[in-house]
Amino acid sequence: MKSKFLSVFLLLVYLFSIPGAGVNAQPIRQTALPAGGPSMEITTRNLTALVDDFVANNMAITRTPGMVVTVVHQGHVVLSRGYGYADLEAGIPMTPETTLRAGSVSKPVTSAVVLKLAAEGLIDLNAPASDSYTSWEHALLGYLLEKVSQQPFDQVMAETLFEPLGMENTTFTQPLPEPIVARLAQGYLYKNGEFQKVPLDLVNLAPGIAMVTTAQDMGRFMLALLDEGEFAGQQVLPVEAIQGLLTRQEALYPYSRARTYGFSEIDFDHRAALYHDGNGIGFGSRMVLVPEYEFGFFISVNHRPLGYDASPTPAYRFLRQLSAALMEQFIPATFSQPMKLEPLPGAAERAANYTGQFALASTPQHDFFKIGALLDCVDVSDNHDGTLSIGSGRYVEVEPLVFRNLVDASSFAIFRENAQGKAEYLTFGGTNSYRRVPWFESLNFTLGLVAIFLIVFLSFALLWPFTHRGHCSTWLLSLLNLGFLLGFGWMLWRADLILFFKNIPAGTQVLLGLPWLSAVISLSQPLFLVRLWKQRSALWPRLHYTLTVVTALVFIWFAWNWKLFLM
Repeated sequence: MKSKFLSVFLLLVYLFSIPGAGVNAQPIRQTALPAGGPSMEITTRNLTALVDDFVANNMAITRTPGMVVTVVHQGHVVLSRGYGYADLEAGIPMTPETTLRAGSVSKPVTSAVVLKLAAEGLIDLNAPASDSYTSWEHALLGYLLEKVSQQPFDQVMAETLFEPLGMENTTFTQPLPEPIVARLAQGYLYKNGEFQKVPLDLVNLAPGIAMVTTAQDMGRFMLALLDEGEFAGQQVLPVEAIQGLLTRQEALYPYSRARTYGFSEIDFDHRAALYHDGNGIGFGSRMVLVPEYEFGFFISVNHRPLGYDASPTPAYRFLRQLSAALMEQFIPATFSQPMKLEPLPGAAERAANYTGQFALASTPQHDFFKIGALLDCVDVSDNHDGTLSIGSGRYVEVEPLVFRNLVDASSFAIFRENAQGKAEYLTFGGTNSYRRVPWFESLNFTLGLVAIFLIVFLSFALLWPFTHRGHCSTWLLSLLNLGFLLGFGWMLWRADLILFFKNIPAGTQVLLGLPWLSAVISLSQPLFLVRLWKQRSALWPRLHYTLTVVTALVFIWFAWNWKLFLM
């Protein structure tokens, strides 16, 4: 959905098209499963046969440089293998000992230590965040760990978790220690027919995304989680911490997906599991746990999960397909009693309460990054038959505010109302929630408004030198606003969107200064507009001038609303 909206945004708004990732977009080949069918015995031989075959069929066509896979079961590492290359140019093979960026897989690891200290009474999970220090996501958890332990965050993680588990090649330290860098896989992006290196980055929000680890070390972590916190005869994590990590917390709806303190629930074709993905700049990772079967696996590729246009890369889709294949092969399916899918009485009449556009609720609202809401939004429309189209799915109301997918019975869309009884929030039970956006911030309205800006400012910029109707400052204003819009479009077209929305580039900061100049000129225009209408001249030039001035004033409101002024 992100790629779709972003493509439309850049194509229609800025008259540019998003460059493709340059990847051979062949479909992932489904590997023929070894004899025995689903839920066959979990052995090294069976696992190796499946993974080797899947990698052989898909690694080249998905342009995956290297991959590591570690699988644990009933207290043992039953598979730990590397495939491809950690460094293509140097010919260094990928191995379970290769260090790599874990991305957001860092989060459940940080959560494990937080829950350990909570079990020891050092952290109150129910205390208001304002009692410590407000921050962003897991950065707050890192601060809490530093506060209660009186040690740097990376040292707390090392002494509390990594050293007891023997995770010798895992660290949160920034910048990375030289021994870790020396064995770090090179991250890549395949674009325009070649692999492009991803530079080594410095991660500021260390507790949430900065962990560097190995497949071997992650096997040790998973073993501890699946054995109630015990590893090699030592109780590394208290049972209470394990329960918090592996047990769902309060769910919006009993049958929908929910979260634990470290993982999200996921369904692999009627096979329930816990998982966490890691989307780094040059690496993609996934950890999956099935506590009931003491089964878990960690997969990582040294290729960016998202391309320049923020769409999933084939290498990342390959990772997800392999994880699905492992689940479907070795974990038996569980079928529950199907729920009724007939619309509730009065569903058609209530549909208007839900329709509209919803954007990612966590999108910042007070700075330039607010425009990122256009990259992840969900449309809800009424099908006039008692069902709703929510994103790409079709849903039926099974309980008040609860809708179930007509095709995927495990997928739910859950709304929450505001004080006025209007559906204001939407979630699918996973990690993200969406907030209803006002009509003037919807994608279609934004596209239409910017198209009007382009047409009006371009027409005045082209005609004024020949007609000289209106003040010359209006012509300069049209050029200024037109230049901002086209410059912004060109910048996005050229930008790596993953990095672009992490930090505002220097060129962008210069560009965001232009609306201030535009505002000063625009506020002087009504005076010139009055003078023009007092003159006896042709009507259409005066109308054109008036339209341009009004559009310029609306443009200032638009830029202010989307925080496009440099602050």
